[in-house]
This record gives sequence, C-alpha cells and structure tokens, in this order.
Amino acid sequence: MRYLMLAVLLFAPLACAAPVLHRAPEGNYDLVAVKLSITPEKVVVGDEVVFHQYLTNRGTDAIPPATYRVDLYVDGKRVAFDYGAAGLEPGQDNVYSMAEGYYHFKPTRLGTYTYRWILDKEDNLPETDETNNVIEGTIVVAERSAEHVIKPIEN
Repeated sequence: MRYLMLAVLLFAPLACAAPVLHRAPEGNYDLVAVKLSITPEKVVVGDEVVFHQYLTNRGTDAIPPATYRVDLYVDGKRVAFDYGAAGLEPGQDNVYSMAEGYYHFKPTRLGTYTYRWILDKEDNLPETDETNNVIEGTIVVAERSAEHVIKPIEN
C-alpha cells in the first residue's frame, strides 16, 4: 500500500500538467481577441459573473490546435483557461463562456475589479499581428440594494 501511495504522489502532478504546446508551421496566422462581454451587465456583490470571450482567426491559414493558450484573469487570479485550444480555420470564430449554472467569479465586496483576457501569452503562435491578443478592463461592483432583492409574489 505504501508503494502505491508513493506512485500516486509521484505521478499525479504529471497527470494534471497542462497539455504541451505545439509550434505551428510557417503560415499566415492572426489570432484576435475580438470582444469580451460580461453577464450581468451591472454587477452587484454576490452576483455570479460570466465572461463571454469572442476570438477569431483573421489570418489566411488555419491555426493548428494546441498551438496557443487562452487565459482569463480577475485581479491577477486566473479564473478560466484553455490549454488545449482548438484549431481555427481562416475567418472562423470561437466563443468561450460557461455552461448554464456555472460562473467565472463571484465578487464578495464592492469596488473595482480588473480583468485581463490573454490569447497566446507565451507567443508560441507566430502571428502577423501580435498586438491584438489582449482585452483588459474593469468591472465596478456595487452594493446589493433593495432593488436587487427578489421578493415573493403576493397573491
């Protein structure tokens, strides 16, 4: 039993490691962070915030899979990532979001939060334009007020 536990402890980190990035062959690639939207639009303390991240390939060659990574941070903490990103044909769009019932972060205090969405932060994918891979911004979180409290319907 002791040797089994030792094997698990030694090899578990390998099973959790991020997929290997592959170098893309020479080509005309342009991975673009097009836009990022947030639900709900007006965030109050306790809201379950979801980011909708839109990206595209504006190059003339297909971007091979696993040649770039996608990272989303809120106040410097990674809240979402894709380290085995899918390939993209020229002109093809992709959207990252969350499944129904899930969220990226839930603010516990009012104030301003910063977000940063980065495509290919390792600069692994040789692109024609390396300046369009980041979208940054802020979210101002308000205090929950009486208008945000759901009241039961009275008969």
